[in-house]
Amino acid sequence: MNYEIVELPARTVAGSAVRASNNSPEEGAVIGQLWQRFMGEGMDRAIPEVRVEPYGCFGLYCDYDFSDMSYKLLIGCQTNAADAPEGMERLEIPAGRYAKFAVRGGDCVGSVQEVWAAIWADEELTAQRAFTFDFEGYLPGEDMSNADIDIFVALK
Repeated sequence: MNYEIVELPARTVAGSAVRASNNSPEEGAVIGQLWQRFMGEGMDRAIPEVRVEPYGCFGLYCDYDFSDMSYKLLIGCQTNAADAPEGMERLEIPAGRYAKFAVRGGDCVGSVQEVWAAIWADEELTAQRAFTFDFEGYLPGEDMSNADIDIFVALK
């Protein structure tokens, strides 16, 4: 799997979060339901001062717990606002070094799952991972069957 090493500035994301686990057979359903809720309920439109360049929305993974292979997933938008709307939370993705995987013209569900499977299977990359904040950045577009997505993995 090809990737490039990039230095990114800090950015703040506000949105809705759940706890999920790689060990759970319901992981896919939990993630899908959060995305459906976020997009279906128009949560993206409730976030003030949203920045849509370069990414319209984010899937952010943090708070990894290896005892049960769980993590927090926040789906949201980049914002300059000081506070998150009621019922949402605000997280800052720290500046730093990331491995960037570019998905161009892929199905947003299948392509993202394939890249994450390859990331978790890559022992060399795993040894370099910081396991702090990893995220998917979805470039603006309406066709989720032909989406452009960048996946960023935090490095030590």
